[in-house]
Amino acid sequence: GELANPALQPESGLGRDIGLDWQASERLALGTRLFLNSIDDAIVSNVVSAAPSQTRSENAGKASARGIEMEVRYSPVDALAWFANLTLTDTRVRHAGNPDQNGTDIPFAPESVANIGLSTRLGDRTRLSAYYHRVGRYYDSTSRASRLAYGDYGVLNLRIQHDLRDNLELIVDLNNLTDSRHDMPFEFRDPGFNAFAGLNLTL
Repeated sequence: GELANPALQPESGLGRDIGLDWQASERLALGTRLFLNSIDDAIVSNVVSAAPSQTRSENAGKASARGIEMEVRYSPVDALAWFANLTLTDTRVRHAGNPDQNGTDIPFAPESVANIGLSTRLGDRTRLSAYYHRVGRYYDSTSRASRLAYGDYGVLNLRIQHDLRDNLELIVDLNNLTDSRHDMPFEFRDPGFNAFAGLNLTL
């Protein structure tokens, strides 16, 4: 559960980003974005007990997150495309009054997230996308002494999109096709293979 912290102060911050999208050719598209977010009185959730699972939100001084996003998409033929994107993030908490937390990473912020895959059309109404999703390392706390590392795993996913009508689309996501299991914070585990279906209506 979440433990109360009556001394918690509101945080404030500023986000900045700049990017560029380039249609290099009829079949090749590239994109990149740089970002920098800074926060005063940053609120972070720290694990204070693993059994029972308990967390408490605390102000951790200043925090910053900077990084870059890159993407590429290439279509060798009209019905087929491959794509890849990568986000690299460097986060830091600055809490001069607490050496255990000063200079550590913001919890639950992966150092990298990447996707690479293929997308194809099956007829006029159906699109199929298969992609590998990779999550880099992240931590469950700002405390050097007690934090645990998670992440560093990847899963294979499949998405099916089918136009039922001109303004109605059926979406089916088949996630973690290999049914791999990974430890997560708060004694949870990745659920393994899972499926999701939904309708997208355009008005």
